[in-house]
Amino acid sequence: VGDHDTDALGVATLPRISNMVTAISVLAPGYVRLDRLLGRTETLPPRIEVRFPQETARLRFVDRVGAPVELRVALERRRTKVDSPFVRRTRPWTDSEYQDTDAEGRVTFHGLEDVEYILRVWDGRNHSLVTGPATVRAGTTETTWTVVRRDEEKQPTQSPLLLVDAVTEARITDASVFVVETDDPCYRSSEGDEAFIAPAIPPRSYELAVFVPGYLPARAPQVLLNGSDEPVTVRLTLDRGSSVTGIVRDEQGRPVPEVDVGVSGDEGASATTDESGTFRLSGLAAGPRTVVVTSPRLTKAVERVVPVDRTFVATVDLVVAMAGAVAVQYDGVPWGNEIRLDLRDASRSVVSSASTNYLLSPGSNFGSRGPSEIHTFESLPPGTYTLLVTWNGEPEAPIPVQVRLGETTRITITPP
Repeated sequence: VGDHDTDALGVATLPRISNMVTAISVLAPGYVRLDRLLGRTETLPPRIEVRFPQETARLRFVDRVGAPVELRVALERRRTKVDSPFVRRTRPWTDSEYQDTDAEGRVTFHGLEDVEYILRVWDGRNHSLVTGPATVRAGTTETTWTVVRRDEEKQPTQSPLLLVDAVTEARITDASVFVVETDDPCYRSSEGDEAFIAPAIPPRSYELAVFVPGYLPARAPQVLLNGSDEPVTVRLTLDRGSSVTGIVRDEQGRPVPEVDVGVSGDEGASATTDESGTFRLSGLAAGPRTVVVTSPRLTKAVERVVPVDRTFVATVDLVVAMAGAVAVQYDGVPWGNEIRLDLRDASRSVVSSASTNYLLSPGSNFGSRGPSEIHTFESLPPGTYTLLVTWNGEPEAPIPVQVRLGETTRITITPP
């Protein structure tokens, strides 16, 4: 039914529709907007109180290289506007007039409610927000926003990174770096270069996860990847955490070299035993950790739960069951043939199987021979086995095989 202004006494005269509920909205400059329903039986004139908000929002806007940006800024919020007594729908509307940033890219909004606002910016050159959620809440802390042109936002860029130890100022080159929000790894730009290159992503601030061997994982929050050719220096405080050391021996007490030792659930903690069977795992968080020993030379992986504490180096000795292996070589299998290998133990149970189909390749003929092949059955306990060879579905005579501890038994078979 139209807009009506209050007089000097704060009174507004509104038309009344008989036997209907009237929906009114009160908008007073500097006050909180108020929506209200006037019932059919309500005593007139009703008294409506409006509230003056006291909250403030301080914002600063910079471009992707950190320079201040001049913008026109507004804060909006969504409210439920009453269109009828029976229908409610959400419409955006502006709680404050547009304001211009100063020379340092700063702007302050006064008279806000303690609620979340939607941030709108415009500068005549089509700038848009690209850092963080485009929402603002009133408070005492100044927040900084990075803006880029919309056409720049659509063009992913790459940024070089230099990782530096914050304590020693030494370059960190042996590391795995990931962009947390994208889970994309960074990589070195060229062989021997100390700079890491971020993946092609829109220019803005990101959080990086850095994994350095022998140290706890490190985080670098709010690293501005702006696509500049100049490397961005990221200083990290590295923490060595806790360590576990020990010796891997076989069942006869002899040290086992060149087996892999790691921690379950921690890909960054790994080591290989030396000639004396000794290993050391560093960069572990405190708490119980499961140490795992794996190798094709073992009958099975060995696990041990070790309590890890920052005040001492945990020590653990691990005993593993060594295994043997069988390597089967077949030379010059004719094209168009299929070979199948079945290895059975003393109880005639199939321990492992393998098959190869020599399909007729372009340019080859039936009767011509393919390349040599070697298939290895690993992690076998010592004992007597039987190798069954099948050519094109036709089995040959079984071949007895003796597997010895820590050795590889080699067998050569001749195609028909």
